[in-house]
Amino acid sequence: MRRNKQAYNNFVCPKCFHRLNQCTCEYFPPWQLIFIDEHIQDQVRILNEKGYVTTGCCEAHFDMPGSWTHICFMANYPEIIDNLPLGYRYMKGKHAIYCAYPTGITEEEHAAAKEKALANLLDWCEALPIHSK
Repeated sequence: MRRNKQAYNNFVCPKCFHRLNQCTCEYFPPWQLIFIDEHIQDQVRILNEKGYVTTGCCEAHFDMPGSWTHICFMANYPEIIDNLPLGYRYMKGKHAIYCAYPTGITEEEHAAAKEKALANLLDWCEALPIHSK
């Protein structure tokens, strides 16, 4: 990985899930930083703050075949399965939600579809209730 300021935008504090320049924690060990794609960080932070523990995610990348936005969860949360974000599906065996993009579209079309899917995901995350354990 190239070491430049832009590359560090994909790393967040493992405690508060904020980028390093926005972290409010007193201490975070640099070897424990979490890599989360820059444009899905807010969604992942909100989910974890509300008690929906995430284990992986990807915002989707045009240059990767079978591009899809997804978030994987530690467990099966009924609140998620019963109320998916617009355009998303649930993957049972993986405890994941995903939004797949059509193949054969241009990079601009992919970017527009991804922006809409991430906005729908953010609205959904904000509207989710706090998970009661």
